[in-house]
Amino acid sequence: MDRRWILILIIIILAVCCGYFVVSNSDTVGNAIIDINKSTAVLPPGFSVGGSDSSSISLYQKNHPEKIFIKDLGKGEFALDEIDKKNKSFSNNPDIEILDNVKNITEDRELYTIHYQNYSDTESLNLSVSYLNTYNHTFLLKCSGFNDINQIDKNLNFLAETIKPDYKKSQE
Repeated sequence: MDRRWILILIIIILAVCCGYFVVSNSDTVGNAIIDINKSTAVLPPGFSVGGSDSSSISLYQKNHPEKIFIKDLGKGEFALDEIDKKNKSFSNNPDIEILDNVKNITEDRELYTIHYQNYSDTESLNLSVSYLNTYNHTFLLKCSGFNDINQIDKNLNFLAETIKPDYKKSQE
């Protein structure tokens, strides 16, 4: 056997190993990418797109009442101001019980969340409203229909990690 065949075989084995590494570590393989105005995100596992317009998208989970609404509020980092306004309006409403306030701040994003229950709604499951600052944009994320607050946080953190600018669109 010629030495060139051994070299070709080594290159093929390396290519297969590199391909496996890329596929196993990619966060977009197996999940759909969703567009939110001038940004993209990865669809959380189990969720489907319910409806969308130019700056917002609704996600739902089949056979479960869980829903997530995402809206791009535009350029600027004003999530802290918005969450303070929402906290004050919830405090003044006797039908709403605030369960907790959560701050998740990292180097590249700030996620502020209020978990609450609305007693004027007859099917009052856990609800949350969140504001996310990332890539100099602010996003509103509303979750409803969840039984477990930890599941809400898991989905919110997943979305916060995967929202990135869509560089194919103008980022003016």
